[in-house]
Amino acid sequence: MDKLLPIGSVVKLKDINKPYMITSHMIKNENNEIDTYLGVPFPIGKIDIFIKKTFNPIDIEEIYFIGYLNPESEEYLKKVGR
Repeated sequence: MDKLLPIGSVVKLKDINKPYMITSHMIKNENNEIDTYLGVPFPIGKIDIFIKKTFNPIDIEEIYFIGYLNPESEEYLKKVGR
C-alpha cells in the first residue's frame, strides 16, 4: 500500500475478527514508537478509552472502505505520509 488511507477507512487487520475504522494517523504506540494508524472497532467505535489499536500498513489484510477524500484531506495525507 503506497498511500496513507484517509480517516474513516475501514480495514480488516490480520488475526483480528472485527473490522477497524481509522481515526488518526502517526500515533505513538505503547512502546513510544510511531505507528501509522489508530483505529477503533467498527461499527462500535470508541466506547471505552481502552478499545483502540495502533497499527501499520503491514497489519492490514483487506480494505473494506476508503474514507472520504477531498483536496484538503489529500494534501494532509501527502504531508503526514512517510
